[in-house]
Amino acid sequence: MDTKLASSKLFSEISQLIETTKNQVAQKVNVALVILYWQIGIRINIEILRDKRAEYGEQIIKQLSSQLYQRYGRGFNERSLFRMVRFAKQFPEKEIVTTLVPIKMKNTLSCWNLIKAAFMLRNI
Repeated sequence: MDTKLASSKLFSEISQLIETTKNQVAQKVNVALVILYWQIGIRINIEILRDKRAEYGEQIIKQLSSQLYQRYGRGFNERSLFRMVRFAKQFPEKEIVTTLVPIKMKNTLSCWNLIKAAFMLRNI
C-alpha cells in the first residue's frame, strides 16, 4: 500500500475517533449540566421561593443571579435561574430528570434544548 494512501486512511480513522469521542463528551457534559440546572432550580424553589413566587424571592433571585453571573457567566443570569426553577417545578423528582435527559439523540444538543425536549415529552 502506498504510504500516502496509508497515511490518509490512518488520518481519516483517527479523525473519526476524535470526532466520535468529542460528541460523546459533549453529550455527557450536557446531561450533567441539565442535572445541575435542575438541582439549582430545586434549591431555589425550596430554599427561597418555598413553592411561591413571592416578591422577596424574586429580589433574592435577582441578587443571586448577579453574583452567579459575575463568577460563572451568562448561563446563570436571572432569566436562566427562573428557567431552572420552572424546570424543577415541572419535574420535581430527580428520577424523571435522569431518565428523560439522556435520551439518545442523533445530534448533540445544547442544555436548554435538552430541557425543551424534556418539556415536550412531558406534554405528550
